[in-house]
This record gives sequence, C-alpha cells and structure tokens, in this order.
Amino acid sequence: MSEQQINRFASVNHGLINRRTAHKLGLTDRQIAYRVSQSRWSRLWPTVFAISGSAHTPAQTLLGAVMHSDGVASHLSAAWLLGLRDLPPALPQVSTAPGGGRSSQAIKIHQSRDLHVGHTTNVNRIRTTDATRTILDLAGQISCTELQILFDRALRFRLTHADKLTEYFLQTSRSGRPGAAALRRFLKGMNLDLALAESDLVLASWRVLRFTWRQICYQSDWVVGQVREALELGSSYRSAIQPA
Repeated sequence: MSEQQINRFASVNHGLINRRTAHKLGLTDRQIAYRVSQSRWSRLWPTVFAISGSAHTPAQTLLGAVMHSDGVASHLSAAWLLGLRDLPPALPQVSTAPGGGRSSQAIKIHQSRDLHVGHTTNVNRIRTTDATRTILDLAGQISCTELQILFDRALRFRLTHADKLTEYFLQTSRSGRPGAAALRRFLKGMNLDLALAESDLVLASWRVLRFTWRQICYQSDWVVGQVREALELGSSYRSAIQPA
C-alpha cells in the first residue's frame, strides 16, 4: 500500500493510525519505527501514531485514547462528542471491559462489566456510548441539575427519552453499581406515568411533543412554533403535548 493510501486512511480518522491497522495495511514494525524516526509519524501512545501535519484537536485526542484503550468514549467525553455539553473534559474519558487498563495523568479509564454493544454508537468516526448510556453513567458523578441539562439536550436532539433511560437502568441496575441510587432518584423525579405512556400514544398515531419546564419558561416562542408546526400537519397526526 502506498504512502498516499496510508495518509488517506489516517485523514478520515483524525490523522491517526494504530499499530494493528498499520499491520493490516502491510507495514512492519520496522517500517513504522522508520516513519517515527523520520518525524513522518509522531507517537501519541505506545501503539497509536499521528501523521505529521495532522491537526491536533480534542477529537484527535479522544480517538487516540479510544484506540489506545481499545474501549469507547464515555462519560463527559461522550457527552461532549454527542453535543450534550459544550466543552470536552480536561482528560479524555473512555470505558473498557474489566482489565482494560488504568487511569493516568493523560486518560481517565472506567472499567465496566455491563457495557453492551447496543449501548454504543459512532460519532465523527469515534466509537462512543450513546446518549442514554452516557446519562446513565454520569448519574452520581455530576449534580442533578447538570444531569437534567444533559437529559433536556438529549431530548431536544431526539437522542433519548424517558422510556429508553428507564430501560437501560433496568438492564444495568444492580446493588452497588455507581450512580444507581442517583439515577433512581432522577427517574422518580420525572412524571413517568406520562413518559411511559409515550409508546402507546405513538402506536395510536399521536405525535408526542416533549418540552421541559425551562423551554416553556424561557423559549416560549420556540415552543409555540413547534406546536403550530405540529398542528399544520393536518389530519394525518393528532398531537399530544407532554411535559418532560
């Protein structure tokens, strides 16, 4: 494989390549070491390299940590990647299977016994926990107010809903699981009688509009616009307005 093909591969992965992928592309350890010695590649982690001239961005840092740990972006890193918070954390945060490594001054590693493949997604070429799992993982690690803000954003972006968060909680809840008590309190704080009825409304051809109290108070024009748009859809849908 030509150097141009290798660079093309790295360019769609934030300028990164790991040793395993390099081997698959036909490079030997000696050829990898030569590229590092010539400053054509720089070593970010023992088995992760950045192509010379690639942009050093938070996304590159996070993908490098994911490649290094063989895990997925999670917790605050996942919240940032998913657009649920504005800034990335000081250290990239990833989740791995038990035995997947320890945290250091450059990375925060969370070892998980219940990280299902179905709880992950791919964002900007980076494997990450999905919004529902991210909120579940952050329960107990951030304040209830911060958790509510993340949940509100995820609802707005249609990345989760109360039913799904409850489902994930029931799948992973166990005695002693970090954040389980905090998430239970958070779920009880929502009007689950209404939230859990959402699927029934959808099946009955209703269109559910979900608004937070903050949106109703401070984004009333936007809320009115959403209601007007739903009403204008005509007889194809009936609209049910449900507080989140």
